[in-house]
Amino acid sequence: MTFLKRCARLLHNLLHINQLEYRVARHEEQLQQLIAHTHHVINDHQQQINVLQTSALPTLEQNLKQEILLQLETLKQRIAQQNTVIAPPLYRPKLAYISPLLPERSGISSYSSKLLPVLARYYDIEVIVAQGTVADDWIQTFCPVRDITWFEQHASSYARILYNFGNSPYHSHMFALLQQHPGVVVLHDFYLSSVLAHDENQGITPWIWSDALYHSHGYAALQARYSNSNNDEQGIALARECYPSNLAVLQQARGIIVHSEYSKRLAQQWYGPAISSNDWFVIPHLKKTADISPEHRLAARKQLGINEQDFVVCSMGFIDPSKSNHRLLEAWLASRLANDPTCKLLFVGMNHPGKYGQQLLKEIAGSKIGNQIQIIGWTDLPTFQLYVAAADIAVQLRSLSRGETSGAVLDCMSHGLSTIVNANGSMADLPKDATWMLPELFSTDELVLALETLWQDEQRRHQIASAGYQFIRTQHQPNYCATRYQEAIEAFYQPTIETSQRSTQLNQQHRLRQLLVDISNIARNDLKTGIERVARAQLLALIANPPKGWRVEPVYLSDEGGGWHYRYARAATCALLGMASIPWLTHQPDNEIAIQANDVFYAPDFHPSGVIAAAQAGIYAQWRAMGVSINFLIHDLLPVLKPEFFPEGSQVIHAKWLQTITDCASRCICISHAVADELRTWLKTHESASLPHIAVLHHGADIAASAPSQGLPDNAEAVLQAIQTQPSFLMVGTIEPRKAYLQTLAGFEALWRDGHDIKLVIVGHEGWMPLPDEQRRTIPETVAKLRNHPELGKRLLWLEGISDEYLQKIYQASSCLLAASEGEGFGLPLIEAARYQLPIIARDLPVFREVAQSHAYYFHGDNGDAIKEAVIAWLALHANGTAPSSAAIQWQTWAENSEQLLAILA
Repeated sequence: MTFLKRCARLLHNLLHINQLEYRVARHEEQLQQLIAHTHHVINDHQQQINVLQTSALPTLEQNLKQEILLQLETLKQRIAQQNTVIAPPLYRPKLAYISPLLPERSGISSYSSKLLPVLARYYDIEVIVAQGTVADDWIQTFCPVRDITWFEQHASSYARILYNFGNSPYHSHMFALLQQHPGVVVLHDFYLSSVLAHDENQGITPWIWSDALYHSHGYAALQARYSNSNNDEQGIALARECYPSNLAVLQQARGIIVHSEYSKRLAQQWYGPAISSNDWFVIPHLKKTADISPEHRLAARKQLGINEQDFVVCSMGFIDPSKSNHRLLEAWLASRLANDPTCKLLFVGMNHPGKYGQQLLKEIAGSKIGNQIQIIGWTDLPTFQLYVAAADIAVQLRSLSRGETSGAVLDCMSHGLSTIVNANGSMADLPKDATWMLPELFSTDELVLALETLWQDEQRRHQIASAGYQFIRTQHQPNYCATRYQEAIEAFYQPTIETSQRSTQLNQQHRLRQLLVDISNIARNDLKTGIERVARAQLLALIANPPKGWRVEPVYLSDEGGGWHYRYARAATCALLGMASIPWLTHQPDNEIAIQANDVFYAPDFHPSGVIAAAQAGIYAQWRAMGVSINFLIHDLLPVLKPEFFPEGSQVIHAKWLQTITDCASRCICISHAVADELRTWLKTHESASLPHIAVLHHGADIAASAPSQGLPDNAEAVLQAIQTQPSFLMVGTIEPRKAYLQTLAGFEALWRDGHDIKLVIVGHEGWMPLPDEQRRTIPETVAKLRNHPELGKRLLWLEGISDEYLQKIYQASSCLLAASEGEGFGLPLIEAARYQLPIIARDLPVFREVAQSHAYYFHGDNGDAIKEAVIAWLALHANGTAPSSAAIQWQTWAENSEQLLAILA
């Protein structure tokens, strides 16, 4: 800054102090006079209203009442401005104002040029920029201009810091600054994904966008960004458009200023109601009212070469599909305005550089009235304002809002221009009488009606224009907005609260609760059994639709380093989502988890030895003391109830696991009422330190939602055809003792001997493979009998380790599901069969009755004859059409299961 400029600034400050002293002296007297005058005017106007209420001229009454009420509202605003603006504080804290400034082509640059002179009433402002020059005379004269390096070295010298965040590269430098030097954030755009995507893709700040996607929205956002390949353009565009990626900014800010209630609603929509309950101020977008005199309008038209008699419709701003410019053109061509050569349609803004812009030009050229329609292109601010002043009406449409406030709409209203908008984003919050408000999803006919009405009805046009102008005049005036800024900033910098204490409060308020899902087995070795399928399905449903205000974080137990602890299962989760090779994983490894109060831990996986070790290490007790909810899913109690079906010693570790989780859990979730009853009975005979709450949650039935394995063998078509040619009975389950495969084989051997030409189809792999044969009970005998059976490959099909894709086709090809298991916690194949309306023969177990009710054929007995008789009886019922149908079995999707799970956990 030159010596002369410093002198000018000093002189300005001295004059400003003198003015303040004078205003303080005059303020009390002026305010009292204004209040007295107001009371007199209000009394006078109220008397007029009382007279009008008894008048016999209803039209005159309504018009006068509206005019009086409008004057009263304006007068109230004048009082408010007198009370808050005329007497600014004598002390002005030093404020760092961080924003792009002119000549940068950013709307926030222009906005700052208007805000800074009025904000200087309250603060000694220094501007912090990451640009070479600042082309604003007022700023150059009265505000020291500092670069980023200088600010980083002197940040502690500022009493207040104000960041202006927008969704463009002009704001790239602010993310690191905010993290190091928290301040108040003006969130001009709710979505910050474009600037972050730009910085990551251009290599400016590696991983900044991927980290923001993960931190703000979890794995579903990462999956969208990395769909198909690491640099898939479609995935990048989808993630950029769908996800705001702004949570870190909200958490690091001392407070948030937005320009509309819509931005607060977006925050609640994405992050839950607590995120914007406090520390958010809604301050209208600053806008001055313009000269709306007829003389000014005529002068603007003359300067632009627009005839005085023309009726001009303008759409202001960059042409883009999200602005629905094509919808305006379509409505214009369908309206009567297109037939009047004095009617003009002007698109005042740069044309879209791609196919959208070319198509718009093509349609204009093909309309044969191209002389009435023009795309003006980019204009500087003075020229832009000339077009607004010259227009008769404006049309500002949106099909996609990302939380920004339309400065173009406010420009139009501030120039007394009757404006057509649709109820999209923040425009939906505008007063209904101040615009012609179309529905968000409007029809062409509705837009045509608006255009034609405002063209022909001058009075209606004037009413909307006047109401819009008054709205800007009362709610968006610079002095009023500056006062609101000062109130917000000072509220965020409350001197009674220490900075560290306030940062802790904000972090607690704005942090998302973690839903920690234990997938310890899946993370190490997914055996693809029923339990793993349940855990995968629930996890995928939670990731796809996380509860508002929560982060879904898969975790796993680890003793790495010598002590038991949980780690984030980032690699396993990315692999589950088809992102096993993304380089982001090298940047974000499986770190030890950071637990906080009010988090929720949920273990759907079955990892007994690890859970026992973790409990002995005191992990769960420590979490509960911190206020973390501990939840375990119990699939069954079979090892302690039917130990003969499990390896020797299984009942001991299962009992210890049950004792451990019931001692440390806040809640145990059972997969059926049968399991819940068994748990209550077991707990009565095993004393527990603190009995947990017991809930029940049935499984989902859609295999496709559980990250199903894919692939069909070469002979799949022949096998499916063979299954369909004969009555085929399907058994689904691992080869284990309790599944009653030996009993079933005996029954089918008897059926085959008696001449029944039917098939038995077994889908399941050999169980307990790591154990020696002497500990595997009947498994070796069962496997040997299957592998050496004379009917194998003929009327006996054993499909080992097939994909979930293949299993679904087997369900559809089979005639009946045979659920012969002697013990289950739920019976997942029953509802999977019901989904394909496959009839069911089931052992008469309480849990099968709970799941299938009267919609299955039940049998008793533990020998081959019981199976034989059940099959013969079912075949007879099936032949005459009276076999129970599974179509009426109630089943749910895994998405519905996850919704119920969240209701339980919450």
